[in-house]
Amino acid sequence: LSPQAVITPQYLFRLVIAAVLLIPIIWVIVTQTNIAALPAGEEHPVAFAFDTAIRKLNEGDPVLIAVDYEAGFVGEMERAGMVLLNRVVEQRAYPVLMSTNTAGPALAQRLLTSFEVPEDVEYTDAPNLGYLPGGALGLAELLQGPSRVLPYTLDGKEVWTLPPLDTVNRLVDFSMVIVLANDADTARAWIEQTGPALKES
Repeated sequence: LSPQAVITPQYLFRLVIAAVLLIPIIWVIVTQTNIAALPAGEEHPVAFAFDTAIRKLNEGDPVLIAVDYEAGFVGEMERAGMVLLNRVVEQRAYPVLMSTNTAGPALAQRLLTSFEVPEDVEYTDAPNLGYLPGGALGLAELLQGPSRVLPYTLDGKEVWTLPPLDTVNRLVDFSMVIVLANDADTARAWIEQTGPALKES
């Protein structure tokens, strides 16, 4: 039998493909540059407006964050939640977490223990008010009296008598209400029950 060639056209073709794939990756690592430009805020007006609203928060402003996504969506939603919580804390606002989902309190606690606090910010643990039962009816009650329907945190503390929550009597007294949800029905319930009152305020 005649000896088989060590370097074949197929072997050379594989080397070319490997070089085409590896050279751009190595170039980006060495030069620390981006091949594709990061998206500009002006190209996404809704996200830009949302970020602008967060940037307008002042120190000590109470912000209610509803962690209303399912446990199966932790991978996607938790990353967004960390960025959001980081933004709120950067503004030195006061985040308050709650949920209308039974798994929400645990997911909110996981979020609080996972996000990175900015180095130049003094941060005290945000209160986790736990689970709000009742669905749409619970949201209607929350609108009228948050301290009545969620009187204690998960660890049994009464935070409504302490600043800045001592000035919050209704939901509209929060500087901002943010809902993290993966389900359109959950988001719709929040909008229908609380949207009109929040919009008027």
